[in-house]
Amino acid sequence: MKDQPTIGVIGYGTMGAAIAQHLRNAYSVFVYDRDADKTSSAEGVAVLAELESLPAAVDLILVAVKPQDFGELLKEIAPFLKETHAFLSIAAGIT
Repeated sequence: MKDQPTIGVIGYGTMGAAIAQHLRNAYSVFVYDRDADKTSSAEGVAVLAELESLPAAVDLILVAVKPQDFGELLKEIAPFLKETHAFLSIAAGIT
């Protein structure tokens, strides 16, 4: 039997937190937000202090940041990604 997939959520604002809290019922969820105050009360998920550690911990990465922050985030995380990572984004207007 395959191990339970792990999901990383980048961005723990209203949408990212709501999705992470729902996913935690079925998956191992790791979250990161550059504003540590947003993740300070997170429950049932693993909170990561550094963005660089998220890709090593997860199979799928959900990007829940504002569209204007998307490009910079991808540049920042790119060196830590593997070809096997799957991405899902909720950023409006980003193809």
